[in-house]
Amino acid sequence: MKQLLILAVLGILCISRVQAQDYTIRNTNKDGFSSVSISFSKPGKNAYSAPDNVTRYGLTDPAGTLVLPVIYSKLIATVEPGVYKVTDTLNLTGLFNAFSRKFITERVYYEIEPFVNGLAVVKQEKKPYGFNWGAVDVNGKIVIPVEYEYLGPLKEGLMNFQKDNKTGFLDRNNTIIIPAQYDNLSDFGNGLAPVRFPDKRLYGYIDKSNQVVIPAKYVEAGNFYEGYATVKRKKGQNLGNGKSSPDEVALINKKGVEITGFDYAYISPRKEGGVFLVTPVEQNGQSNKKYGIIDSTGTFIIPAEYEDINTSGEGTFRLRTKGYKYGMADAKGVLFLQPEYDYISDVKFNKLYTKTKGKYTVLDRSLKQLIAADSAENVYLGKTKIVYLDKKKIRVFDAEGKFLKTIEQANAKVYGSAFSAKEDSFYIGHDKMVCLINLSTNKISMLPFTEASDFSEEGYFMARSVYYSFLNHRGEIVSPISYPSAVPFAEGVCALQAGNFDLPYLAGKDFKKISTLYTSFKGPFSEGLAFTVDASTNKLVYIDKKGNRVFEVEGKEGGACKEGRIPILTPYGEYFFVDEKGKMIGTKKWKMISEFKEGLAAVRDNGKWGFIDRSGTLVIPLQYDEVSSFTGGAAIVKKDGAYLIIDKTGTPTSDKRFEAAASPDNGFFPVKKEGKVGVVDKKGNTVIGFQYDNIRPISEDRAWAAKDGKWALLDNKGKALTEFKYADGSDMKNGYAIIKQNGKAGLINKSGKVAVPAEYTQIGSVYQNTVVAIRAEGTLGYSLK
Repeated sequence: MKQLLILAVLGILCISRVQAQDYTIRNTNKDGFSSVSISFSKPGKNAYSAPDNVTRYGLTDPAGTLVLPVIYSKLIATVEPGVYKVTDTLNLTGLFNAFSRKFITERVYYEIEPFVNGLAVVKQEKKPYGFNWGAVDVNGKIVIPVEYEYLGPLKEGLMNFQKDNKTGFLDRNNTIIIPAQYDNLSDFGNGLAPVRFPDKRLYGYIDKSNQVVIPAKYVEAGNFYEGYATVKRKKGQNLGNGKSSPDEVALINKKGVEITGFDYAYISPRKEGGVFLVTPVEQNGQSNKKYGIIDSTGTFIIPAEYEDINTSGEGTFRLRTKGYKYGMADAKGVLFLQPEYDYISDVKFNKLYTKTKGKYTVLDRSLKQLIAADSAENVYLGKTKIVYLDKKKIRVFDAEGKFLKTIEQANAKVYGSAFSAKEDSFYIGHDKMVCLINLSTNKISMLPFTEASDFSEEGYFMARSVYYSFLNHRGEIVSPISYPSAVPFAEGVCALQAGNFDLPYLAGKDFKKISTLYTSFKGPFSEGLAFTVDASTNKLVYIDKKGNRVFEVEGKEGGACKEGRIPILTPYGEYFFVDEKGKMIGTKKWKMISEFKEGLAAVRDNGKWGFIDRSGTLVIPLQYDEVSSFTGGAAIVKKDGAYLIIDKTGTPTSDKRFEAAASPDNGFFPVKKEGKVGVVDKKGNTVIGFQYDNIRPISEDRAWAAKDGKWALLDNKGKALTEFKYADGSDMKNGYAIIKQNGKAGLINKSGKVAVPAEYTQIGSVYQNTVVAIRAEGTLGYSLK
């Protein structure tokens, strides 16, 4: 019931929270700069549309300083160090140099292609339709004017361009080497380019002097790669009735010699070992959709009888049969592993693994067994290490298969893990998970859950992956079963549902049923009462801890019982209070109210605020523009454009006036004077001096203050205990405060020392020196030394 629980009014300190908005580091690039993002929701296009999820991107330097604001819709690193492709919210793209902190091109392009040999092709919309193409260098300078109908990448010193619907080739200086006279778009490879001649409408090949090297006689022609290209005599077509004829493809060399006949529906580029993967055409003109391997003379070395063939590293090929069994052959056609395995990996660092009936065996290239068949979710092969990965742990072996160590890791991903470059660490990809951190021992227990609540006063927290379980501070499950629905403990009582079709019930700390719930539980319990809703009457029903109905009331929403008083929101948007028996307090309904605190509650009517006592009597008149709740016998209010502190009679505690104020607490008041903020006591005496942009009340002798959008922890005299480096910080509780940094949460203690690094998406309060934290989906590194 957020409307009833929000503090009545806060006088907002004059600081832009946008400055301190936190962002998430997405990845750190090789040049040391990090891509960062902020995600948020914005309203849908109309009243019936769901909110849109929006992400904006920016860039930080190696020191963590923002060098590009987090306002762009796309941010992509290029192959050139420090150069980034940036797209704004109007879908216009430019290049940004992170080292100089400047855009090196304007954001005017529809698209910027990747850099190839120092040039990037750019594409700009042309009115009324179409595009113009050009190219820029790594400094953002236009080296090819943006005036062509098409421009290809710089390959072998030339770029394919189109002008007046004809194509030719130019160099990086915009000098036309081959005039626009051909019909197709292509690139040079091995000194030759496939072109379609307009008069013959067939393909041949030219060299860089525009001499015809291979005559035009093909309906289609591919680029040369390592001395070979594929050409087509006939293109496949749909014959109807679900039938089609295949392409008729042959392999040629640079002299135009046809190495094979047009007997193939598919021929791959040249593979390691000088061979080609092929799919033959059957005599009836249909593709048999089987794969084989031919050598550079067109001779079969592996017959075309496999469902699939893939290169698998170090001159080997993985073969798959119709029955999904795998084998392996080399580039000479030797079948050194028969097709009898459920899977065979690529060969890597002279090693491979096979999988049979869920067990993995690691072999070297000579087929010597390094690790005997054993269960795992996946296997990773390194140069000096081998890892068997499971969902809860990894086992590490050396290159000869000798066992080294086991590393525990909950929610590990089957895929997405990797060795570090030196193989001294292993990075494990993991799903979102719950961590239990012991602050005394720094031990982190990773629990197989994805969601968790904070500790309740009973010392339990709820966690779930699918269903809810209750755990203690040692990470032990204390509930007898898992529940499809549950409400955390409050005042020793929780609400549970044993099965999806069972009625919910109240339970005590032993999880035994107290009573069945026939109303929808909203909870939690506060001062012995909990808010529920009767679905049949749509009334608000308050129950006691035995499940008995104490009272019901007409209303849209109800709040928690505080100081024996409960706020109720009517269907008409007005508020009133009831006591523990449901009796209305006073006779008036209000436009807005706050909860009771120190015997008084703020109320608003006709645009002005005042205070009522527990009987509902207006004891401080409606005369203020803004008010806070009472703390330490005083509240801060705004009247006649200034903020002042009053006591419970409405009398100012001093003659001091302030420019702005924020929520007070614990008897301390954050206020603003002469453009800076500090903390005063209820008499207006300065406790922490006015030298900050923002500040919060003192809690457990500690306060948070901000300068230039970053927060630091102060002691109760205003001495900084940390640097001004945090994006946010919570009130001190049980000797610890939550910190926010780079989009993640951690903990610091009262001395300002980091107790838990800011590595978590959420972190709770400390209970018996233990804290529950949520780690987002990501990667964790572990030493293999």
